[in-house]
Amino acid sequence: MKPSTSNHSGTRLFFIEFLIVLFFFLIISTVCLRLFVQSHSMTKHTEELFQAQEAAASVAELLEAGGDSVSVLLTAYPEAVLDDSGPDPGITICFDQDFHSCAPKKESYSLTVPLVVDNHEESATISVCKSSGEVIYTLDVSFHRPLTREEVLS
Repeated sequence: MKPSTSNHSGTRLFFIEFLIVLFFFLIISTVCLRLFVQSHSMTKHTEELFQAQEAAASVAELLEAGGDSVSVLLTAYPEAVLDDSGPDPGITICFDQDFHSCAPKKESYSLTVPLVVDNHEESATISVCKSSGEVIYTLDVSFHRPLTREEVLS
């Protein structure tokens, strides 16, 4: 009978070692899963920031191009909404989750451009926000508009 009891204790030892190894792999897989989820979240946030910077830079380039800034932006972004209720005009451009311009009801992100014109200095603070209102990116721009020929002659 002795051989059968020693075989039984060896099986117990193997089972305990197996449980320890299984527990170790469970802990490691939990840590790895957490790292993958955190990595995915950081990647999404980085992509949002990149797209927001690109959109703000595109609008800044359109403003810098000159001419009537409001009409230039409304031509480039036909779905944009003009807010001319205040002394200075403002424009809101809505984007879907892939940062393509869209109608205001389907937006995931919005870009606001409040234009301030003072003498021949045009400035704006371009803000890109999530639909929840969280600001992703802001860009302050200002441009000097030279006098027109008519303004110089008068």
